[in-house]
Amino acid sequence: MNIPDVGRVKIVAVLMENQKKPKYLVSTNHKKKAENIISEYMKRPKIEEKHRRDKSILEIEGNYLTSEKSNIGFVRFMAIVSNCIEYLRYKYGLSFYEVVKECSKELIKKGIS
Repeated sequence: MNIPDVGRVKIVAVLMENQKKPKYLVSTNHKKKAENIISEYMKRPKIEEKHRRDKSILEIEGNYLTSEKSNIGFVRFMAIVSNCIEYLRYKYGLSFYEVVKECSKELIKKGIS
């Protein structure tokens, strides 16, 4: 299907268990297989939850920086911090919050605030 100002898209109708009406998934990659589109949509809730949790714990909600360059730098920095925390979470079997708490303790011990 071709959508004005968007281009070619692929629309996949999915009938979920215990649902009477299908849900429609849209991908801007019209060559992508339906299975891959469905798989990516299935990951979305976990990704969105991770972003909400990260933003809440790192207190970046409502941080409005003054320039596009500083915004990009801030987002990159937060992504790096988030990825490091995720790595430590899995390595030590801790929750996201526990890693942040332990890192904060270490920074305070070292006199970095």
